[in-house]
Amino acid sequence: MRARYSAFVTANLRFLLSTLHPEYRKPEDRRSIKDSFREIKWLGLSIITVERGQEQDSDGIVEFIATFVENQQIAEHHERSSFIKEHGNWYYQTAVERKAR
Repeated sequence: MRARYSAFVTANLRFLLSTLHPEYRKPEDRRSIKDSFREIKWLGLSIITVERGQEQDSDGIVEFIATFVENQQIAEHHERSSFIKEHGNWYYQTAVERKAR
């Protein structure tokens, strides 16, 4: 999760797409992620909980809050994300739950 957050901060589109599980990739992902680079300035990441996701695990869930500025307003993105490990690589699958803040 921290690596993907850092990729958003540094506008690393290649990393974000490569760590998105192929089953969940959509044609519009590239454009929406690129748009976010122009529209959002990330301020910080707080990991709330981690379930599984250790070296020996094949899946995991990370709950986090990411703080950002968009349209001159500070906001938070609160999400529980699911990850899966395949062939030794971790992939973001989907948001299990998102909370507006």
